[in-house]
Amino acid sequence: MSVEKRRELEPEEVLDLWIHWERGPMLVDDVRELPRSPLIVVEGTTVPAGGRYALWLNRPAAWSDDPVFVHFAEAIVENARRHGVPILTVTETVEETIRAVEAHFADVLARGPRAETLEDRRTLLREANEALAFQVHTGTARPWATETPETMTRDFICECDDPECRAIVTITVEQFERLARSRPITSS
Repeated sequence: MSVEKRRELEPEEVLDLWIHWERGPMLVDDVRELPRSPLIVVEGTTVPAGGRYALWLNRPAAWSDDPVFVHFAEAIVENARRHGVPILTVTETVEETIRAVEAHFADVLARGPRAETLEDRRTLLREANEALAFQVHTGTARPWATETPETMTRDFICECDDPECRAIVTITVEQFERLARSRPITSS
């Protein structure tokens, strides 16, 4: 269906076409195949509501005025409510939101399992950074993309050996991939 045809549809009709309803269960299947250690956080609107350790972040200030977007957002929040998923309405700063999410998951985070060694930690950080690079490659491969991995800048997580480090390394995806071949990506 062309973009023009989709724009003629009512928001309810567009929601019926939403591929998230099909992708969500596939995503859950993929997550179930991952190792049990260390802990894994799965996020996004594709994730179906439910599960023992869930939290929906609702940020109404970021909602578009587009009726289709509003209908999607309302449907997602309603789906979370219907499945008993706690909803955190985000009105605070990013730091305050992070603290609220950490508090919500404090018990499960404390129980672990977690990365115990520097090598475990670096492996996890590298996987996260590589996943970001992969997303950029996937997005820039689309015919309508205007940027490339050589021009698109992203915030990569510092892979240093300090467990308390929260530094971000802002470089192009191409720079990340070139540097990552020989060493951890660090802010220093």
